[in-house]
Amino acid sequence: MFDLIHGNKTREHPRRVYQQDGHWDYIVGSGQEVLEFGGGLGMACSIFRDLRRRVTCVDVDGSVSQFARWYFFTKGYRDIEVCLVEPQQLVLPADRQWDLVFLDSVIEHLIDPVATVETFARAVRPGWLLYSTIDAHTYAHTVDPAFPTHRHIYTDDLIAACPTLMGMSRVRHDGDVANAFRRR
Repeated sequence: MFDLIHGNKTREHPRRVYQQDGHWDYIVGSGQEVLEFGGGLGMACSIFRDLRRRVTCVDVDGSVSQFARWYFFTKGYRDIEVCLVEPQQLVLPADRQWDLVFLDSVIEHLIDPVATVETFARAVRPGWLLYSTIDAHTYAHTVDPAFPTHRHIYTDDLIAACPTLMGMSRVRHDGDVANAFRRR
């Protein structure tokens, strides 16, 4: 949690990073319904909310999601829907789809990245986007001891293993770092 807080002292920091790394156009171009998975401290969710999006924050219950809920409460962001899930079983609100499903540096932490990405690809409303960044660092095929919770995830392997993702159009491709897929 310290790393998250240290790197996100204000909402302006992630906003600057999104602008610098070319993510901002996808964020401001999103439709009205946004789902963020693994939103950490809630900074991106609050940015989406300030852009007048209806935000659903899906995360695993724990100290980080507790902080995000506290942050939303203290800022008066009671309209951000928070859904807590078990790490072994990702269940989204039934019969719903979103205009943008946003996964920022979370895939590399997942127990089953293929099943999770497939679930989120199906949660994208036709014509809209799944946007994913992977904090890949410079890892090879193993886990770097300096970052034990980060595994290198290869986007092409995810696409090959996820039928729904395979059927989407890739509209942004920055190797294994940032990718956007449009649902047909």
